[in-house]
Order: sequence, then C-alpha cells, then structure tokens
Amino acid sequence: MKLDNKYPEPVKEICNDMINTLQEQNFFIREEANEQITFDVLCESIFPDFIKGVELLWEHEKLEKILNFCVVKSVVYKLEKDGILNTIEDENGETTVFMTNDQKSNINNIINISPPENNNSSK
Repeated sequence: MKLDNKYPEPVKEICNDMINTLQEQNFFIREEANEQITFDVLCESIFPDFIKGVELLWEHEKLEKILNFCVVKSVVYKLEKDGILNTIEDENGETTVFMTNDQKSNINNIINISPPENNNSSK
C-alpha cells in the first residue's frame, strides 16, 4: 500500500520504502503504531534534507527516536479518537495533551470507590 501526503514524490518514495520495511518487520503490529502517522512523521523528518539536496537517509539513532515518537503520537491519536484525551495547539505549534472532562469524572469516581472491607480479623 502506498501512503500519500503533501510532500514531494522523492520524499514520499523513500518514506514508503521505509514503511514497507517496517511492515515486513511487524513494527506496526508489535508497537501498535499508526502507519499514516509514521509516514507523515518520516516525511517531515527527511524533508529538510530534500530541500538541502543531500542524500535522504536516516542515521540509526535518529530513526530510533523518530519511531519512538511515532509510537507515542499513535497512542495519543488513539486515545483522542476514543474520547479519553484531547489536544490543543498553541500559536507556536506546541501541542498540549489533556484528559477530557468525561474521563476526569471517571477517574474521580474510581478514586472515590472505597476499598473492600477486610473480613479477616485476627482473633
């Protein structure tokens, strides 16, 4: 499957190759990462090198950090989609993640549940 976004074809091509490699290694199943999110982040990370006209490659350590970020971003996306979290972006492009009011109520209800009484009294 070829993923798509706003980036130029050479960027998308190398990122699709990386997506295929990650699929072969079961990365998306093992890490529960979202393929489109991972594709978009990979494209964003390699685009500056495309602009500079240098070879489009990731160093191992940089790729590892990028993929970890993709996993985190995928989890936040799923929790947001499930209505557990919400996000807001400020004027500087920084994203803040927060729990929805419904989930805050659920957590408060869980916290306020009394623990079961201990019926094992010593004699």
